[in-house]
Amino acid sequence: MCKVLRLRAVLLCLTLSLVQSFVATDSYAKRSSSPSPVGYWKMIHDKTKKPEAIVRVWKQKGKLYAKIVKLFIKKGEDPNPKCNHCKGWRKNRPIRGMLFVWNLEEKGKGVWSGGKILDPDEGKVYTCKIWVAKSGKELKVRGYVWVFYRTQTWYRVPAPSKK
Repeated sequence: MCKVLRLRAVLLCLTLSLVQSFVATDSYAKRSSSPSPVGYWKMIHDKTKKPEAIVRVWKQKGKLYAKIVKLFIKKGEDPNPKCNHCKGWRKNRPIRGMLFVWNLEEKGKGVWSGGKILDPDEGKVYTCKIWVAKSGKELKVRGYVWVFYRTQTWYRVPAPSKK
């Protein structure tokens, strides 16, 4: 009888260990399967719904950053607009090439926050949070001031050609 109980206990321990390893592997796979925000994204203007810019998002030392790599300029507009309303070192600097999202840290489940985002049109800096939509083709970008926020959707695009 004692040998049977011992055998059952050993089998139970092995079964639990196996189940635990599957659960751990499954949760790791789910955690790492979140689509990456790294890449190129098309910004759409909130009001006109027209393309505004192409943004490059990259990860450096565990944090996310973004800069504007291409602007969609309308006929008659300045082909190289400056950040006239910005403060500090960004004042009157070209918007194209400008670092405008910085220091976002991954908070789990594909959500990045704790950093800042600059609105070059207004020159204002907001707290920022981003996440990739389940499709992997949309990036949700949210800027905060206290409890108020605005969320934009950016769309994944291939890297622009270097012409």
